[in-house]
Amino acid sequence: MISARGGARLGLCAACVIFLASLFVIASGAAGTHRAESAAARTVAPVKSAPDFKLTDARDGTDVQLHALRGSIVVVQFTSIRCPTSNDCSPRVAALAGQYAAKGVKFVAVHCDLGTGPAADRDRREIPVQTRVAGLEFPQLLDDDGTVARRFAVERLPTFMVIDAAGVIRYRGRFDEAGAASDAKLRYVEAAVDSLLHAKPVECPETQVVGCEIKLEK
Repeated sequence: MISARGGARLGLCAACVIFLASLFVIASGAAGTHRAESAAARTVAPVKSAPDFKLTDARDGTDVQLHALRGSIVVVQFTSIRCPTSNDCSPRVAALAGQYAAKGVKFVAVHCDLGTGPAADRDRREIPVQTRVAGLEFPQLLDDDGTVARRFAVERLPTFMVIDAAGVIRYRGRFDEAGAASDAKLRYVEAAVDSLLHAKPVECPETQVVGCEIKLEK
């Protein structure tokens, strides 16, 4: 038979056990929340400012500097007139540039992997002609030795960057989902620009580029 004093002790012990168990549950929940928050933080891509560059426009010989375009959303297309994938998407790029011109969005193309010699000289002469025929009425810049492409870690063409008004890269990757215009269901560049115009986060900040591989000397 348990005495009144013994019963009191047992009640006190039970209360201690319940209290300690509550602390364990709270601590476990806090740790779980911390782990979840840490995992979520690891999934967020790091913000990266776009490296500045100044290149010559193949159309008229003027220099264009990226930092001079601060204050506007800028779409940079790394491309080559020798790349079939780049040429295939040119009409869609031209249409998008025309669509956003009135909204102050700037487009520039960076022609890389030119090299040297007669073939490179021929490409430089052909770029203004071919891009004008394609309706690409924006600067066509010459990255002769691939310096700018290396700064942006470009490995395949065409690679697109969407840069916000503060100079931060908000999207990097391919233009859209498909090679043919009729099959282009996911328009990545367009979606990124729309998000920035409406002050919303870009939901898809990076996609894998499918196109022509370029190998630039380090």
